[in-house]
Amino acid sequence: MRCLCGSCIAAGQDMVRLTLTVPADTPRGPLCLDAMGRAKILQREVIREAVPADDLMQAFIYRHLVPAEESLVCVLGPAERFTVGAVSSQPLKIPAGGHACLPATIPNSTPWGAVELVLSDPPPGISITNGQQGIVFRSDAGTNKPGLKGTLIVNVYACRDPETMKGREQSKKPRRLLTALPAIPFEIVAP
Repeated sequence: MRCLCGSCIAAGQDMVRLTLTVPADTPRGPLCLDAMGRAKILQREVIREAVPADDLMQAFIYRHLVPAEESLVCVLGPAERFTVGAVSSQPLKIPAGGHACLPATIPNSTPWGAVELVLSDPPPGISITNGQQGIVFRSDAGTNKPGLKGTLIVNVYACRDPETMKGREQSKKPRRLLTALPAIPFEIVAP
């Protein structure tokens, strides 16, 4: 059994970013992925199989979705285990110009270095910090208006201390992706 987190597309939007979690005993390597979509249209439930497609460019301008034979995912290996509070189908309510906390137990460091949380392609005006009680999500009042909905994906990195990297390439902060937390549905609400 696999778990899709953040798999509900909000009204008025045409896409969603999500995460896929597989059991620890899933075989490593490429696996064929089959997906179904479900929607309610005029009070009737409609279910359709997702068709794999490649996003291709023609003549350097036009983009087309071209049907593909299969959709593959690759399971690379076990991820670091982090405890995140109950991520439910109910969105995390973040006040415009305020903050909301998602309970999480994330260590300060790992054998690879200090832990850093980074939002993956968030909407403008949304940021995070690692607080004592969990992950703190902040919303900028000038950028985010009540009603904005979507999903947030938090990547967890281990960052090496530059002092331990003497004599190596230091043009950018050396960091290693440990895992991505399950997608977190959110909604910006009035303060």
